[in-house]
Amino acid sequence: MEARFPAPAGRVGLGPRPVAGIQAANLDVGCDVAELIAAIHEANDTAGSATLDLAPGCTYTLTTVDHESDGPNGLPSITASVAVNGNGAILERSRADGTPAFRILRIAETAEVTIHQLTVRYGRSGSGAGILNHGTLEPIDSSVSTETHALLAGSPATDAGGDGACPVDDQRGMSRPRDGDGDDVARCDIGAYERQRPAVMVLVSFAARPALEGIPLAWETSSEVDNAGFYLWRSEVAADGPYLELTPTPIKPRGVPGSGASYAYTDPDVVVGKTYWYELQAVSHQGESAMHGPVSATPSQIRILYLPCISVAGTR
Repeated sequence: MEARFPAPAGRVGLGPRPVAGIQAANLDVGCDVAELIAAIHEANDTAGSATLDLAPGCTYTLTTVDHESDGPNGLPSITASVAVNGNGAILERSRADGTPAFRILRIAETAEVTIHQLTVRYGRSGSGAGILNHGTLEPIDSSVSTETHALLAGSPATDAGGDGACPVDDQRGMSRPRDGDGDDVARCDIGAYERQRPAVMVLVSFAARPALEGIPLAWETSSEVDNAGFYLWRSEVAADGPYLELTPTPIKPRGVPGSGASYAYTDPDVVVGKTYWYELQAVSHQGESAMHGPVSATPSQIRILYLPCISVAGTR
């Protein structure tokens, strides 16, 4: 007999799940995240113990939050007696831009879990980023790691690894060594994280001018290094703020090292006769930012007309 359950919010239904109380045999899990999620649900629904045999050498890359328990989790919580045979598999949170922060796996108080030959990595959470264990966990020939935090600007660990050999890649898979302090010499950082070269954006000009429709903003750079984009901020009160974000998504950079670019944006939501102040924020791929400005403009209804000069023969 089979029972069907509605899929929880945010998760696609994965078909039949066994009725609780049925003893489960070993569950072979293909190299697919949806299959893994379904297998965990099936293991949780059994009265006895269950074994998950993961696809040998497979990397299961998680991109979304499965549920919220003690914070966001990428996989369903394990609530039963489960053995996970990793067979060299990897459970990881995607490192692609826009991936939300979540831990990989949560083990409930009622669970007894064994993991064998399994790597869990890149989880991001305030507690138990790889695995949060409330029950019993026995790792065998396995590793659980979290994504190392980035070195802060000015960290003494930046480029301080000396001239000796260092690993080819850091924990995130970024190549080493790199020039982390901007002195044009690549040296390894101390620790598992290799810092990128700091962002350098040389701003030539930033201006706002009144117009009949909106306030055009324009800026120009002469060089951009590691520039992730620009945000514009606006104040309707004073030059020192408060400021509200005018562009919720970044304006994409077009400059490169040694060669900048020109940019333009028009603020359409303005009132004639009112003064507006603007600041420009440049953001690096490291999450660092620099503010420029403010500049201001007051839109007016005055229209300037240029009339042609007409000369009539025989007149002065």
